[in-house]
Amino acid sequence: MMSKNSYSNPHGWFSLFLMKDCCKRTLWAPALYFVALFFALPVTAILSMQHIHNRQFLFEPEAINWVAELHRRLAFLFGTGNGFLGTIFVITAFVSALTVFFYLHKKKRVDFFHSLPIKRETFFFSHYIAGILFILIPYVLNLVVAVIAVFSFGYGNYLSIMSLVLAALQHLLFYIFIYTLGIATAMLTGNLIVHGLLFSFLLIVGPALVGIYYLIVSNFYPLYYLDSFPFVSMVANSSPLAKYIEMLSTDYLSGIEIFIIIAALLLLILLGLLLYKKRPSDCAGLALAFPKTKPFFQWLITLVISIYMGFAFYDLGRESIAWLCFGIICGGLITSRIVEVVYAFDFRAIKKNLLGTAIFLGLTCGLLFIPIYDLTGFNDYMPAKDEVAAMKIQAYGPYEKLESPYYSYSIREENSFIKSNKYLLTTEENLAAAYKIATIAHETRTETKAYTSRYDEKTQVLICYQLTNGKKVYREYYGVPIRDIKSELATILGSNEFKENYYTFHDYTTAANTEFTRLHFFENDINYDYIVKNFNRNNRIAILEALKIDTLAMPQAQWEQTLPIGYLRLEVEIPTAVSESTVKPYSLPSYSSQNSYTLSLPIYPCYTHTMAALAEAGIRMTDAEPHAAQVDYIVEHKKIKQAEISTPAEDIDSINTDAEILGEDIKPDQTSNSMTERTITDRREISEIMSSTYPMNAFDYHPFAEYQGDTYYTVYFIEKSTDGYEYSTTIDRAYPQK
Repeated sequence: MMSKNSYSNPHGWFSLFLMKDCCKRTLWAPALYFVALFFALPVTAILSMQHIHNRQFLFEPEAINWVAELHRRLAFLFGTGNGFLGTIFVITAFVSALTVFFYLHKKKRVDFFHSLPIKRETFFFSHYIAGILFILIPYVLNLVVAVIAVFSFGYGNYLSIMSLVLAALQHLLFYIFIYTLGIATAMLTGNLIVHGLLFSFLLIVGPALVGIYYLIVSNFYPLYYLDSFPFVSMVANSSPLAKYIEMLSTDYLSGIEIFIIIAALLLLILLGLLLYKKRPSDCAGLALAFPKTKPFFQWLITLVISIYMGFAFYDLGRESIAWLCFGIICGGLITSRIVEVVYAFDFRAIKKNLLGTAIFLGLTCGLLFIPIYDLTGFNDYMPAKDEVAAMKIQAYGPYEKLESPYYSYSIREENSFIKSNKYLLTTEENLAAAYKIATIAHETRTETKAYTSRYDEKTQVLICYQLTNGKKVYREYYGVPIRDIKSELATILGSNEFKENYYTFHDYTTAANTEFTRLHFFENDINYDYIVKNFNRNNRIAILEALKIDTLAMPQAQWEQTLPIGYLRLEVEIPTAVSESTVKPYSLPSYSSQNSYTLSLPIYPCYTHTMAALAEAGIRMTDAEPHAAQVDYIVEHKKIKQAEISTPAEDIDSINTDAEILGEDIKPDQTSNSMTERTITDRREISEIMSSTYPMNAFDYHPFAEYQGDTYYTVYFIEKSTDGYEYSTTIDRAYPQK
């Protein structure tokens, strides 16, 4: 007869006695967890607070911002970005999943437990909850001790208890998520080693499959725009481990993400319970509890490992298709044989199912020929013009010279090519120009993702077709000559639709959130940084409004033919609202809800409103003009033609031999790296050079103009200081390409 004290509520959902019994059998696990968490939380908290205490009282507060350091340490210790704590949770979740249902791998123990008059549900939830208590009790105890330590040093008022609790719940949520996946895996296996191996594989199989897709498109679809494939998010969302790592690195988890995780967690619990109820008692000691799952796991493991090994040989073999197939066959054959041996626990099973393995690997290699030879026509596809409702286009180089942005992470995401309408074109004129650019890019593209010439001469073009049926088609072209698309780009970049969408400072800059950090004119070396940093509010308003007016009003023809005379650098702070639907992690109180970015805006001679506003602020506009009369001398730098170099006969033979080996033709007019220098002091020649050349820095801020690379000039301005010493200012100038 069963004692009443032996099993409390044997027919309920869980039994306190079974939970206690499970903890007794595996007492070493929570004990080890407690020790690890003791060093991760209380010890680290005491050391951190002691460090802050020393900084506060042993150093001058004015010299060291100990409050900011305190916030950083508290955020790391109690926040969702604590990687040390995350590592402990991952390891403990893995070990707990292997430990709690360990008895399922021993036939005698299974027979004993399942002979007791206790429902399977009671067994399952009793052991499942015990595994959660393994970490919950040590974590809460150590967390409380760590908080007490912070208060004991007098820094408790800097703690956000609500944020601390939310962060702790998120850590525990991922522990339970990973742990539950391990429990469901335990129901599928009958051996501890197989359980551990399969659990490890299931933690990484999602990112591995996403990685296979990434390998295929990056190697065989040169026109595929990888950013259109949500690679990072798909990797993170395909595995609880990867998602936990993402949270630890970004220190953020949204409300919808928490909801999805909880839903997936409940499904895993239900799956684990169903498998436990259907699990045969005589499967203990076998590799898998359900024989029908053997082919699924065998071929999934074989597929992943064989393809990764295939691409390893593909890279080593200089992108040879033969080596790709060789790696797939070798990797698949070895992996499938190992799986067969593990399934049977018998080395003689190495010969089992060889025909099935051959068919599977043959199909795998055969299916890869679809992307290898682009049998779907992806790279040749281009939507018909009448199917396109709108387009987005970006040409690296020309676009970057309009408004050079340095965004923070969140601002960059908001203004990305995928997510924003920053590059969207809808007018008939712009669509015609964009489609012409796409056509030229499609015809002149290179097959590799590398520029084949100077960055200024060729560009990378991103295209997004928004079709009339609502579908979006992305393409990425490399090595597109800028000269071939110059007129179409000028049409787009000069249109008001583009200017109003593209220029960030049009929408976000105000006198309150914008600081001017630098003003530089290419024709001199005068430093205006101090002046522009101290512009008053009225100056900032006037200059910003003038820039917005001049940018929109600048004629396209004048823009194409005129180089800028300087640039103005702005730093902008954008307030970001936090959605109420998100769960905010433990954050630093010193953080402001601002996202900053820096812009460099070119200034053109036709910016009359901007010139007037700067003059009102005290900036001399005459410094932006060339001053030939102040030039002391000019040094001409000119590349030597290959034909001008006297080469001995024996060296010519050596050059020809090298050219044959490298497959190159050395033409008589090819330039070398050697340069000649000539000093120019003639005032007439100096005046001509100054009137026909431009500062080389000006070309870096103009989307189309390029300078001639064979010849450039260094202009010297010699000045005397008050103590009689001479010092020189130099400006490099060049001729624009015709």
